[in-house]
Amino acid sequence: MEEFNKKKRLQLIRNQIKEAFRKKFVPELGCEVRRGALSIEAIKVSLEISDDELIKLAEGKNEFNYRRISIFVNHKIVFKFCLEYRECNTLYGLFHKKESNIGIVSAESHNKQSIGYFAYCLSEMLQASLMSNEFFGEEAVFIDETFADKGVDLEGTYNFSNAHNYETEQPNEPYAFGLWKKHLHKMMSEKQTIIIVDTHNEFENPEIKFNILNNVAIDETNFAIAYKYELKRKNVEENNIRLSQVIDNHYLNYIKKECSSTLVYVSIPQILLIKNIFATTAATCNIIKSKCLV
Repeated sequence: MEEFNKKKRLQLIRNQIKEAFRKKFVPELGCEVRRGALSIEAIKVSLEISDDELIKLAEGKNEFNYRRISIFVNHKIVFKFCLEYRECNTLYGLFHKKESNIGIVSAESHNKQSIGYFAYCLSEMLQASLMSNEFFGEEAVFIDETFADKGVDLEGTYNFSNAHNYETEQPNEPYAFGLWKKHLHKMMSEKQTIIIVDTHNEFENPEIKFNILNNVAIDETNFAIAYKYELKRKNVEENNIRLSQVIDNHYLNYIKKECSSTLVYVSIPQILLIKNIFATTAATCNIIKSKCLV
């Protein structure tokens, strides 16, 4: 009976938190979107829940995820523990089809702060279909940490951004990745425009990197910036790595070979997502529209 009451209370808490993530109209976007995250402190105080209950909210692979995120307070970056809500309907995360000729793909939603929420907001603005990997990826990169999903699950660290994993079936390939590839090919065959979203860690000259990749070479500048921080954190000098090898290993290169639709690559600076994700999303949407892609 006691266990039943605990489960009942936990379900009540989950429903209350989901309600807090309900959609609201955002003037900068001109449409309704759900909020991105709630601070752990706000949840504990508002709902009067224990630490044990808080932990159980994000157990396993479900719509809730804990993340240490970076935010701006008094013009300084500070870290805060938050609870994220992500819509999920597949083993890898989200595959949301809409009656649109645009598809948005985010392979790094689990690993990188805000890029999944950015992809979601952009899809709402453009009324585009959305694929988002919410559960798989190597250790978190850039300036955030995500936890509660991976634990000791080796499959959880499978890299959805590595082109090698697309071209050759790996011994440890999760079933969810096969489903991801199937949905990706389905989207590429049905949509006129595919938008690949990513993020990079350029703080000195933060710019939205935008490339239309069909029939042209991938702009190496984009990748130089996107991988700059990652190379440093591995204590490897950029000069010791041929940039073409980095590009060859990125799943974008695989998609470029397979995709007959107009293929767009958008890389967003983390600093812009941290400062004002809605303004950044609106600016990206305007860039896409100015290129006559919608």
